[in-house]
Amino acid sequence: MNKVFIILLAFVLFSINANSQQKNAAISFSKTEFNFGTVKEENGNVEIKFEFSNIGAENLIINNVKGDVAISITDWTKTEIAPGAKGLIITSFNPQRNTGRISKSITVFSNSNPSVIILKVTGTVIPKPLTIADQYPRAIGSLGLRAKNNYFTFGAITNKQTKTDTLKLVNTGTEKLKISFNNVPAYLTLKADKEVLKANEKCNVLITYFPQKNVTTEGKQIWGDQNMRFNLVINDDLVDANRNSITIRATINEDFENLSEEELAKAPKIVFENEDFDFGSVKQGEVVTHDFVFKNNGDNDLEIRHVKGS
Repeated sequence: MNKVFIILLAFVLFSINANSQQKNAAISFSKTEFNFGTVKEENGNVEIKFEFSNIGAENLIINNVKGDVAISITDWTKTEIAPGAKGLIITSFNPQRNTGRISKSITVFSNSNPSVIILKVTGTVIPKPLTIADQYPRAIGSLGLRAKNNYFTFGAITNKQTKTDTLKLVNTGTEKLKISFNNVPAYLTLKADKEVLKANEKCNVLITYFPQKNVTTEGKQIWGDQNMRFNLVINDDLVDANRNSITIRATINEDFENLSEEELAKAPKIVFENEDFDFGSVKQGEVVTHDFVFKNNGDNDLEIRHVKGS
């Protein structure tokens, strides 16, 4: 008897729920995924349409439609869709800088049950062929010389290391270009595989950084963040060279890896009384100062070489 009652109750609840759903608006898409196949990046936007129907008993209202990055929502049916009627969502996918296998989402908000529907856009974008300007985006001077990069960072480097990188150049002009350098510091060496570049010819310049040679006039090692620029000279024109700068950046740290256990035991040890300071609430224009007090708990003298604020 109890089992029969439970079955009847479940049937009644199911019927009530089904009847309730039929009385609401209900959105149904002819397809929830659009595969645009394979397209080329340079061919421009791909139009994508999703058709839907209202299979419920009340008018359907699309409240909003949102797309992932590279998906633009062009239009959607903004009037109320009567039961049995159809509507349309029109979007477009921008393949520029979106190459390879693509998987994007479009979110539809409505008064349907469920109120949120996720649509999928998939496909493959073939990247456009790179031009010389794409491959060498930095223009150097006005005679057609271009570089892959005019900024190099060597990151953290110890005073006993050396690091290298390559400055890649190409002559996109019509005349020969003689390449040389100016304002090169003693801790940097530059070695070009060509001194003269013919039209459409490429050149590699090996940059080697020697941090142990980056010293003061008294011969003391310089530490911490370092930025410098040297000039790339075209056809011996030193006037124009002032505008053709290549930036080099590095952070020089001391090398502790090869110290013995005895040397490490005697090394200076900095200890701060406190490492945090909360300045609370301050008024605009007010200056708050605080002294971070420290002491040396090691056996050797402590030297503060660099202080950097964020």
